[in-house]
Amino acid sequence: MKKRISFETAVLVLLLGLMLTSSPVQAAIGNADVLDDILTRYQTAASAWATIITERASWLFWMLVTISMVWTFGLMALRRADIGEFFAEFLRFTVFTGFFWWLLMNGPAFATSIIASLKQIGSEASGLRDVLSPSGIVDIGFHIFYRALDESTLRLQLTA
Repeated sequence: MKKRISFETAVLVLLLGLMLTSSPVQAAIGNADVLDDILTRYQTAASAWATIITERASWLFWMLVTISMVWTFGLMALRRADIGEFFAEFLRFTVFTGFFWWLLMNGPAFATSIIASLKQIGSEASGLRDVLSPSGIVDIGFHIFYRALDESTLRLQLTA
């Protein structure tokens, strides 16, 4: 009596055979600048978001400015403020609104500059010549870990 091998068993044996014959090089993960690549991809995607977010934020900003202006000047009209008060309030309102409009329009550039300056400060404080990158920080961490592992006596006890 012949026994038939099921399809699932054949696939399982084939996969097991492929896993046992794979070389370590094929399974190795390339660690060169992995985090830098992630950061670059995120920055590319975020640059596309910046225009959309800025447009929506601008619309919201101007709606809130309109509400604030109607409220402020409406209250001034109700209390019968003189023309000098209206001009003073209008000047204050214009300067205040202009400043925050400028902040809104330049916000993405400010964020990029702050991140770049903090990277530079971190590399200067650590005494490194190059500006640190996410992969560079992880590489330094692994270097310290491997160095500590080489110097530890626990490793010698485990291998003995």
